[in-house]
Amino acid sequence: SIARVRQRMTMIVMIQGSLCVLTLGLSYALLPVDGITGLGYASVVSQTVVAGVLVVTQLRPASLIGALRSMASLAKESEGAVFQPGGESGKQPDGPL
Repeated sequence: SIARVRQRMTMIVMIQGSLCVLTLGLSYALLPVDGITGLGYASVVSQTVVAGVLVVTQLRPASLIGALRSMASLAKESEGAVFQPGGESGKQPDGPL
């Protein structure tokens, strides 16, 4: 991860610790209700929450805005495109699939 490259071990420990606490806490709450599926829910929810917090706190606003703009421009470019096997839109493949 980026934190490892920058040698921010405190950040890594805090992220892993919060992920562990969230996963164990949610697993404890959801296991009696949903069984083994509850453990999967706990894992997914925990990772989503930690990822959301990291996106909001660690990304600079300029890079976040730039990412959103590039996603919007990609969506506009692909609005009329139709996927066809073989590559470019409207072109037939040269050989057998």
